Amino acid sequence: MPKTANHAASANRAVRPLNADEKLAVAVLVNLGRPADELARELGIAVAKVELWAKEFRDAKAKGGRALFKADKGAVMPDPDADSIPPVPMTPEERYAWLKEINERLRVENILLRRFADFVEKNR
Repeated sequence: MPKTANHAASANRAVRPLNADEKLAVAVLVNLGRPADELARELGIAVAKVELWAKEFRDAKAKGGRALFKADKGAVMPDPDADSIPPVPMTPEERYAWLKEINERLRVENILLRRFADFVEKNR
């Protein structure tokens, strides 16, 4: 029998590690009103994990910050040149909200990398 996240998850579905963008997608979807138990069932993970990611996302937004999720060990990030493939089926509005969050995270990472490059250049 495949290993599952918990007994509530489908016994026929193996748990696979999720990358940070997939966790972000789950958090965005829950906060847009998608039921956490439905997403957990689709992904074969515990409902508590889905609810935790959604809470981290809400808390970060409330503080004016970003929810930065860590990829699970063994998670594979998608090819950067490939279209972003959501972990679960999404409506166009949900996909837009998810991609908007990814874009914002990438914008912030870009700013940080530029600042670091400037710092390294000044301290040569």
